[in-house]
Amino acid sequence: MMLTLCARTACAPKRTAASSTSTSTSTSTPLPRHTLKGTAQSFPAGALVASAASSETGGAVRAAHRTGASGASKHGSGKAGGGRGAASGKGNGWYFDGADWVRRQVNASSGAVPRGAAKHHEAAAKAKRGRRAAGALNTSRADGASERPTRLPACSAHHDPATRKKAAGRQRLCLKPEMVAAAASTTFPLLWSQNLVAERPMFLNENPFSTQKFQPFLSQLPSTTNISHLWHGGCDECDTCAVVGASGSSLRYRHGALIDAHQVVLRPNWIVTKGFEAIVGTKTHLNFFFGMEAMIEQFDAEMMKRPHEQRALGLVTPASDRSVASFFRHLGRGKRNTTKFGRESGSAVHLLSDDVYHKAFSVLCAATEGGCMWRKNTARMRPSTGFLAVVFAMRLCRKVSLFGLTSDPCMPFHYYGRPPKECTAETQIPPRHDESFHWFEKEHETYGHWAASGKLTIYS
Repeated sequence: MMLTLCARTACAPKRTAASSTSTSTSTSTPLPRHTLKGTAQSFPAGALVASAASSETGGAVRAAHRTGASGASKHGSGKAGGGRGAASGKGNGWYFDGADWVRRQVNASSGAVPRGAAKHHEAAAKAKRGRRAAGALNTSRADGASERPTRLPACSAHHDPATRKKAAGRQRLCLKPEMVAAAASTTFPLLWSQNLVAERPMFLNENPFSTQKFQPFLSQLPSTTNISHLWHGGCDECDTCAVVGASGSSLRYRHGALIDAHQVVLRPNWIVTKGFEAIVGTKTHLNFFFGMEAMIEQFDAEMMKRPHEQRALGLVTPASDRSVASFFRHLGRGKRNTTKFGRESGSAVHLLSDDVYHKAFSVLCAATEGGCMWRKNTARMRPSTGFLAVVFAMRLCRKVSLFGLTSDPCMPFHYYGRPPKECTAETQIPPRHDESFHWFEKEHETYGHWAASGKLTIYS
């Protein structure tokens, strides 16, 4: 099969006496949208695509979209196999690297790949082949034949073209094999550990990577996913757990003593109890947070000051590359300290398993019609730290209670923050916390559904 890289203006076949009739017919008829094999992306008219020429017809006519731009036909068709482009100037094209279609930048006038781009595309293609071999990407049938992407289910809500494109991106995330599997699972490991490194080839977060990256720090990871041995009085099947969020709704109650009466207290994000003990209690066993280096180091330093029986566990969220990268740097500093001082660092910070992320994400998918609905026009979705903590608690504990995980428009966004100037119809999210990939209201709605079905109890 021969491939042609088409410029943005279009590829028009060369006119000959023998083909002028067929060419005029083909260029006057709109062609269907191309969907590239091995991907879930479609390309409308005018997009730069690699089109295949049929060997049976001698490659006289190549499939391409016309843009209607004047002069499109004067650019001859490009050479087969990803050689010279059809038009002058730079453009993006696609080529088949032996495993999948990948985007390749070319200079259409010279056919050359820009400096540095070739190495980048080669590395990306190699990584993608590695993930497929590891089973991270479900893009092949059992018989080894390449499989075209499944047609996305239609959304019930009407979307204009711009929002539809973003909704399709969210739908594809929800259809990832690990998300589909998580939706049906009832048990899953809670911590990332040495045994998971040995069992799994890939860490499947928003940007999957090889678990070989954990090898230099293997001794610093817990040996198993069981967390009972990591804190004083720990348990693997705990009786009662309180998840204490930072919502201003907590200010309406005095639940401090009730919170501390639970066997395990979990808190997402910053721990602020001083001055609010009667409202949010004093105990903390598990603290969940996004992996910012300053926060990891501050938490770890604070825990090292406390007696062993009073230490909490810090759990870094696994979804984001930035969060996991900060965790890696934390491990690197711990390893250097071990080498320098001849002793283990004794860090109280660990990484949540990617399974916790998958389970929380699959719940959001179910609550948003498979990703069709979202509060902002973005192709990204991410469960909040509080939502991850609740999913974690429901896996760990028999009885789960929620505090400070509902909205109250008449109260501060955080119980330790400034009160709003006036009550509003909806809770006003401060700009620094208003991330487009979070949907707090939908998460709160999900808590309500779980409470109605008896899976947990909401206090505030």
